[in-house]
Amino acid sequence: MKGMKYIRTKDGKIIDVSEMDEYETEDDKGNRVFDGFGNGKVYFPVEDILKQSDKIEELSDCFIAVDKNGCLCEAPMVARGRSFKSFCNYYKANHMNVECYLAILTDKGLIFVAKMNEEWKVELL
Repeated sequence: MKGMKYIRTKDGKIIDVSEMDEYETEDDKGNRVFDGFGNGKVYFPVEDILKQSDKIEELSDCFIAVDKNGCLCEAPMVARGRSFKSFCNYYKANHMNVECYLAILTDKGLIFVAKMNEEWKVELL
């Protein structure tokens, strides 16, 4: 089985490509080069991929905590320099009933792409 791998696309999505095939083509010199990911139903060409990572957190721009009323508990935080798990731990340690999300900033605004589940694993939305 391939390792966990995620991509962030130009249209503001984070996709799990761990079960997809990697496609290759030949360049002008006859060398094989990566061309994208696909599974027969969908295809993500290399020109539509902004970033790749083994961790969803590395592809996200913000950590966001949302309370049970749907209100943001604080302004979005840039993901750099702080782990998502420590962000979620802060709210749990302070007995705040929130759900913690990862989001990306696009030209369409903020898009929630993943959240911390009850088993403390990040899952794509």
